Amino acid sequence: MPAAITFPVLLKQCRLELGLTQTQLAVRAGISVSLVRKYETGARVPPRATAVQLANALELAGEERAAFLVAAGARSLPPATTQHTPPAARMASHRLPVAPTPLLGREAELAALTRLLGEHTARCVTLIGPPGVGKSRLALAVAAALQPLFTDGAA
Repeated sequence: MPAAITFPVLLKQCRLELGLTQTQLAVRAGISVSLVRKYETGARVPPRATAVQLANALELAGEERAAFLVAAGARSLPPATTQHTPPAARMASHRLPVAPTPLLGREAELAALTRLLGEHTARCVTLIGPPGVGKSRLALAVAAALQPLFTDGAA
């Protein structure tokens, strides 16, 4: 990435390399479509935490991630990894949304679900519980854990 490139141009370029619409990027990053538009036009500059969310949603690593965060003004953040991953490989290897929070205290459930689905003991599992207990977050963690088993995705 050239050093003189602006953050709005870089954001749009990275989004297009992954074949994402502004709406898809917003969903992956956990922000509004309106904010993505404002960042891409230069009308707003993202705060550091949002720049990290965008970098995660764009699956940036190594030098690309560092350049992205520097362009966004998040100079004090270290890159996630030092390995460079080409855009095509990033796109093919990951289609899950970025987890908005860490998975805490669900190791036993995660292990049980990945065992059930990974060993094809069950075809479908229903997670039930009251709102806000982490059903979606657990499902996302299970999907991420099992992703290597489903190279063509799931139907």
